Amino acid sequence: MLMLHVPAVIPTQWEWLAILLLIGSSGLTAQFLLSAGLQRETAGRGTMAIYAQIVFAAADELLFFHTMPSLLSAIGTAIILTSAIYVALTKQKMQSKTHANRTIVSEDPSLEEGLFENHEDDPQEERRDQDFQRGPSGAQDN
Repeated sequence: MLMLHVPAVIPTQWEWLAILLLIGSSGLTAQFLLSAGLQRETAGRGTMAIYAQIVFAAADELLFFHTMPSLLSAIGTAIILTSAIYVALTKQKMQSKTHANRTIVSEDPSLEEGLFENHEDDPQEERRDQDFQRGPSGAQDN
């Protein structure tokens, strides 16, 4: 605003202020839920779900603004969705081949599960965590 010499416009009607606060709180909530979802789900599946935003953005543009997406937007959306579908299908094929051949075995179950999935931790790691919590003196900090 300073570089373009455009004055800042501050909303004077309470409706506009309420709309701005609603937009801000909705954005904050969406970002929190996105981050929490990516923590609880594996990164591959979580980021694949993010691609749905493109479809919803195009549908919202048509619904609310009554405009058709440009040809480049449609081509970009088609490329992204096609790539996402291709990755999902080839990953399924590779996983079924891998499980059939049993060539890759993961030592850490948390690599294939979401962050908060139920799995048993390595007893050595639990001992290291307990020793770390006790500190160098051996006394547990509160």
